Amino acid sequence: NRILLDQAGEQLVVNNEERNERDRESYPLRMRKGLLTRLPEDFEFPSSTAWDCWERWNVGNKERGVPPLRFVRPDEYTFMDAKDKHAIQRRTAGGTGQRGENQTKRRPCRKLSNDLAILCNYIEKKAGEAGYNTSDRSTFNMTAMWNAAGIHTLVTSKRKDQLSWQTVLKYVRKRIKADKNNT
Repeated sequence: NRILLDQAGEQLVVNNEERNERDRESYPLRMRKGLLTRLPEDFEFPSSTAWDCWERWNVGNKERGVPPLRFVRPDEYTFMDAKDKHAIQRRTAGGTGQRGENQTKRRPCRKLSNDLAILCNYIEKKAGEAGYNTSDRSTFNMTAMWNAAGIHTLVTSKRKDQLSWQTVLKYVRKRIKADKNNT
């Protein structure tokens, strides 16, 4: 254990055993369409905020048997490509839904997993540049890495904490592109 100070100056005890135990957890393998996967049948990509995705990337969801998504290979998601979109994903309210095959088919999961990796690797890169230990997956360090990445400074919306991770990813991609052009 180690003691750190939070922003208010209060002491926080960081439990290294929690982090190490989380990395050693095992998840059952399942066979789907001839491929092994650690994801449950009802797995869905997070449809919430970028912070939630960051948490799923590092911690997973032990209760549902979902490992940290940073350990999941893109081919483990392929069983999801055959599933239809949920009604809420179809955006059919008000008659402004998608047309053609995009109305019922999902975006390929290999692309979604790549999007998630771009977002989370950006956070890790920025945290590493700020001097944080990116291999420490404790709750305290995850929060510190999130803050060091400055995601809140990329987003111009007033409701920046409520935006979906895919919307935040658009801002991250713009920043990555701008950084490449400046070098």
